[in-house]
Amino acid sequence: MRTKMPLPAEKKFFTVQELLAFGFSYYKINKLVEHGYLIKRNKKLYENTSFAGEESDYSTVAAYVPNGIERLHIISRRTDRI
Repeated sequence: MRTKMPLPAEKKFFTVQELLAFGFSYYKINKLVEHGYLIKRNKKLYENTSFAGEESDYSTVAAYVPNGIERLHIISRRTDRI
C-alpha cells in the first residue's frame, strides 16, 4: 500500500542531483522507483508518478534537454525576422 508521496507533486521530473539535495540516498531513490513513486527515464532523470500539475510538452522537453527550449525560442525569434 502506498503512503504519502515524499516528493512535491508540482514537479514532473527530478534529476539525481535534485533528489540527493532533498536528502535521498541512492538506495532510497531506488526504493522510490521500486514502489512506483518514480519512473527512471535515463541515467540521471526520474519522472514523478504523482505529478499533479498541468501536462506540457515544454516541461518534458526541458527535462531531457535543459537548454533546448531556450534555444528553440531564440531560433524562432530569428526566423520571424527573416
